[in-house]
Amino acid sequence: YPNCPIHLQLPQLRTPSGVGSFVDNDTGKVTHSLMLTLDEHKVPGTPAFKFVSLIRDIEERLIDVAFEAKKPWFANARNPSERLSRDVIAGKLTSKVKFDKDGKYNDPSVTVKVYANDEGLYTFEAYNRQGVEISPHMIEKGSRVGTIVQVGGYCNSSSFGLVFTIR
Repeated sequence: YPNCPIHLQLPQLRTPSGVGSFVDNDTGKVTHSLMLTLDEHKVPGTPAFKFVSLIRDIEERLIDVAFEAKKPWFANARNPSERLSRDVIAGKLTSKVKFDKDGKYNDPSVTVKVYANDEGLYTFEAYNRQGVEISPHMIEKGSRVGTIVQVGGYCNSSSFGLVFTIR
């Protein structure tokens, strides 16, 4: 379907902190997100393993597309003499799946954008296991959640990547 957003159903994943908010001190703008951890990502056949594999495949294809479109995508790069090889382009990708570089956490994570209206109410519906609608504020630390996200992307002169949003 041309010009239609892509939606992806994520496997049931654990949220270590529920829906979080961040206030930009300079602008006062509030953004919201939901961090999800990919436990069992190393166990072949599990939903988390399959999800990580899918995202890696999508990101590899995204690198190919970025390499093919490197001049318009990265025309305003800080270093215009930089040779934009496929490896350089791959280095500009911000992966959607984050692995802890410090080794503090065992499982990688995925962060999903969450929108709220002017009153601070989230603009998505949430349901418990019994199918009863609940407030998204009730998503507790350690809960397992299933989400459907809209897939988008971003690109600037220094980086590009996927964006997942709960609508």
